[in-house]
Amino acid sequence: MKLQAEFWYRQSRFREAKSEALCAVSTYEKIGATKGAEECRAILQNIEEAMNELTASQKQHFDGEILEALLFPMDVNSPLAIGELCTISNPDSESLNN
Repeated sequence: MKLQAEFWYRQSRFREAKSEALCAVSTYEKIGATKGAEECRAILQNIEEAMNELTASQKQHFDGEILEALLFPMDVNSPLAIGELCTISNPDSESLNN
């Protein structure tokens, strides 16, 4: 369980890693393995810090997009807006503006 939590943490699969680390802490505590429980708590702390950093950066990016939309509203029928919509709907294709 501890090893799986570490793998998922390194793959940025934080929800899975947190769940696995919590199960590992519980299991280690049940069998009285304090060293294992402490190691898993340290992993859990790293996971939670990474999740908080990710949440903060996503919130900051989202807030910036809202502010930009309020300050610089775009006409829905403008060529720029149409090009951005095409890029968003198909991110693998090249933009129409290129």
